[in-house]
Amino acid sequence: MSYPVTNPSAPRQGRKNSILAVVLIIPLVLALAVGIGVGVLMNRPGGNLGSSSEPWEEKTIQADHYSADVLDGKFHIESTSLTRGPVDQDGADTLLVTLTMTNNTDDPEFVMLHIPRLFQNGIDLDLANLDPNEHPDIVSEMNDDMIRPGDTTTIVVGYKYLKVGEPVVFATELSEGEHYYDFPNIVVQPS
Repeated sequence: MSYPVTNPSAPRQGRKNSILAVVLIIPLVLALAVGIGVGVLMNRPGGNLGSSSEPWEEKTIQADHYSADVLDGKFHIESTSLTRGPVDQDGADTLLVTLTMTNNTDDPEFVMLHIPRLFQNGIDLDLANLDPNEHPDIVSEMNDDMIRPGDTTTIVVGYKYLKVGEPVVFATELSEGEHYYDFPNIVVQPS
């Protein structure tokens, strides 16, 4: 009769295999982390890691109105007027920006995700503090309004207007996968 023979070094080989697996996995995890980090940097403004020695520059153009096509060109945003508005509840001058948005995607979109940011002299203009009861047609706070596929809507957004009479810079709000260098900042002179 024969009995199975166990190898007295088997537990050691198991430990060796575990250590070997850990030693092989750690470099793979590190390589993955570096790859993700490079990908994130490439998608950020100034994230030019290509072979060019030229620094990435933000594009800025002058125009009589703001216009952008986001979400692979399926969502159009355009300003139709920029006018001085009422003084807000904080005593600040305001700028009323009328925007027309057309959603040609297959999904409803939150309007607030596509309202452009406005700047003056490098300062981000906040939404105006307007009483919604007195100015129900002016967007001056975050909301959950949506635009359905195939629809076009027009909204008026109230911004604080720091330097009355001076131009403002529109910066497009981007979705995942879109790049800042594909959307120039647009300088517009309010009327």
